[in-house]
Amino acid sequence: MSFSLGGVNTHPSDLVSGHSVAGDSESINRSLVMIDNVGRELVGSWTNRPPVQAVPTEAQLPDAIQQAAQRYGAEGTVQGVYHDGTVYVVAEHVHTPDDVRKVLLHEIAGQHGLHSH
Repeated sequence: MSFSLGGVNTHPSDLVSGHSVAGDSESINRSLVMIDNVGRELVGSWTNRPPVQAVPTEAQLPDAIQQAAQRYGAEGTVQGVYHDGTVYVVAEHVHTPDDVRKVLLHEIAGQHGLHSH
């Protein structure tokens, strides 16, 4: 699930982590819908934004992100990451609209904003 709102950013601050356990498919599906709804509401009208891709689990992130998470000890806790010009949000690790807002603002304003100038 994605909405249209390129170097690998593998510094530990690029990985937004939270404390959570892997959810069941029903809660992951609810999180995917929540990510889409909050994303459209929060950044849907922004003109200079990267693509946002919601993935069900951390295992669906690109390999480079998974390797960076493992290297920095963040494996199993990544909520979001900016990689190759795309923001990824991991549904199994975001549980509230505030979680999604925090991830999107950090990755879009912080990571994308800093890397695009």
